[in-house]
Amino acid sequence: MPSKQGSSDLEASAHDEKRAEEQHHGIKDRISHFTWSNFACTMSTGAIAVVLSQQPFQFDGLNVIGKAFFILDLVLLVAFMAAMVTRFILQPWKVTKSLHYPKEALFFGSFWYCTLFVAERIPVSTAMPALVFPVYPSLVIGPLAASILPSQPQKASLPIFIGGVLFQGLGWVVAMFMYSVYIIRLLANDLPPPSSRPGMFISVGPAGYTSAALVALGNHAPHVVPQNFLNLPNFDVGAAIKVVGVMSGIFVWSVAFWFFALTLVTILHGAKKMSFTLSWWAFIFPNAGLTLATIQIGRVLDSKGINAVSSAMTVLLIMAWLFTAGSYIVAVVRKQVYWTGKDEDHGMDDNGQACVEVPRHKRLRDTGLKRKSARDAGFGTAGTDFSTSLAFRCRPTVARTTIPESPAIWYTLQGQSIFAS
Repeated sequence: MPSKQGSSDLEASAHDEKRAEEQHHGIKDRISHFTWSNFACTMSTGAIAVVLSQQPFQFDGLNVIGKAFFILDLVLLVAFMAAMVTRFILQPWKVTKSLHYPKEALFFGSFWYCTLFVAERIPVSTAMPALVFPVYPSLVIGPLAASILPSQPQKASLPIFIGGVLFQGLGWVVAMFMYSVYIIRLLANDLPPPSSRPGMFISVGPAGYTSAALVALGNHAPHVVPQNFLNLPNFDVGAAIKVVGVMSGIFVWSVAFWFFALTLVTILHGAKKMSFTLSWWAFIFPNAGLTLATIQIGRVLDSKGINAVSSAMTVLLIMAWLFTAGSYIVAVVRKQVYWTGKDEDHGMDDNGQACVEVPRHKRLRDTGLKRKSARDAGFGTAGTDFSTSLAFRCRPTVARTTIPESPAIWYTLQGQSIFAS
């Protein structure tokens, strides 16, 4: 067993290494950890502006507040894009790596499923609603089409209407596939860590935005769809589409609310153990979809009660934005984000390899493993202390590695590279 003096020396060494790391963690180092997931902030800010523009109860100054959120969203978008460009200038290899590294690539764009299917594997045991992110742009096209239809000339209205239905259908069907994976994970595995549970709200978005699109597009159908559409001259196609759209939208709204209730209960269950992560922005933008759907349902049913509920939901949404924005700023100051091991690039090594965390509990020689079995398990050489280290198994493996210019050690065992810092 190690002596108390040895343990003290190890702890002191680890503390000195941590202080040295913090001293060398300048602005460039922090920007190098600015990941795609930060754009959830701009998604949330823009969503607030959209929700405010759709409010059933208008008052003086509401448009001013909405425009303020919109302008802020544009400023944040430009600033975040500049930060991403700077990150890729500082570390060019992350340009391609960030586009197929699962933790980060899901936040980028709608055509990355093929890359994830081919280049990476995501265990079902870790599946989260973020799997739907690559198709998220399609989920907001329907509400967007409904928003711009009133200002479009008659000739352009029908193509916009059909396009909104088309892309909303794509987003909803793919989201249903991802829902299946997510539900299997919840049934067969533990809940996500408490700090990551706000990300479960992402499951509200697909159903919420689809409900809003169905109701809003259906409400516009009688004014957009011509009488002789689909060669049915004696049938009011627009009215039929309105009935189907509104009823389907109400049906799907219940799915969004079910996911909202499920997520809320799990968050409350682990609230005391939560600390800030970028997934907290999911408090806002997915629930904005549910709020928009409620607004559209209240409008088409001409229900004062539903309109009042949607206004209350908007107030809660703004409160959530203020809370998350404040927590975000505090997290930046306290180095809870934009820091090594704290962001979605956690697990990428300096050579662009993907790394997965290796369990570490105590000294290898205290585990009772023999040298050969230890190597087979992917640990370092016998006697290596992992009690204060974070270990990763990286791929692709290399025969030799260069020791980085930091307090870190590389081990190469049986073709496996093990990094401990």
